[in-house]
Amino acid sequence: MARNKILRVRLSDEEWERLENYAKSKDYTLTEVIRDYVKRLPKIHPATESEGLLLDEK
Repeated sequence: MARNKILRVRLSDEEWERLENYAKSKDYTLTEVIRDYVKRLPKIHPATESEGLLLDEK
């Protein structure tokens, strides 16, 4: 899978430290931690305006 999108996020010192400490404790890079969280997000399917967004429970 080609990865050509870049996400730039501002974090507080506390948020940065939590992310960094977690990554170090698991021997992961910061990028790997973020990608893992993104992979766990539910898939959302577009729907009509009256239905709103539909979550894929699978």
